[in-house]
Amino acid sequence: MHAGDQTMNRSAGFTIAEVLMALSVASVIALAAGGVATGLAYSYQHQDDYRQSVQDASGVMRELRTVVSKAQLIPSVWGGGLIVWADANADMAFTLSELTLIQYSASTKQVTEKRLIFPASWTHAQIALSDTPMTLTASSNLFTLLLAFTLNGNTQTLVLAEDVQAFSVTGSAGGSNNNVVQASITVGTGAKQFTLRSEMALRASLIGKV
Repeated sequence: MHAGDQTMNRSAGFTIAEVLMALSVASVIALAAGGVATGLAYSYQHQDDYRQSVQDASGVMRELRTVVSKAQLIPSVWGGGLIVWADANADMAFTLSELTLIQYSASTKQVTEKRLIFPASWTHAQIALSDTPMTLTASSNLFTLLLAFTLNGNTQTLVLAEDVQAFSVTGSAGGSNNNVVQASITVGTGAKQFTLRSEMALRASLIGKV
């Protein structure tokens, strides 16, 4: 009777070794499943990041075309950006609010747009008092323009794109005589690197008239 009890108890449960083995197998399965889930999540996130980068690159080109098409002059073009002037009140005089600076920073990998944005509630008189008079020479100089933007409290900087691998702008002529510019932006890395190129032109040029 005693021997039979031992047999029944043995068949009704697991030994400590068997329990530990089962736990080890379960842990391995859980770790493997977790690794697969993590890998899938990383892959999906990478795809989302790449898709967003491509959308941002397209957005940069759209903004460039919009800004250039509305402008009357491109005071300066260099490898990493350009300065655009739109004579908003048709007075043939330069003011800071009429200038837009689009440039690329290799250190931050961002393409940004800098311009003045006045409060919507301001009157024309308030805007005129807060605007900064400029000249063509000052508008063509990046450092002078950056200083003017820094000193004016209504300057806003918009990030057009992040994680940009390369961005370049070239003009059709030297100095402020560019009526056509070509731009190139590259995002992504390795096999998923994507480069977008576009050309844009002034619609109403004031080259040689200001």
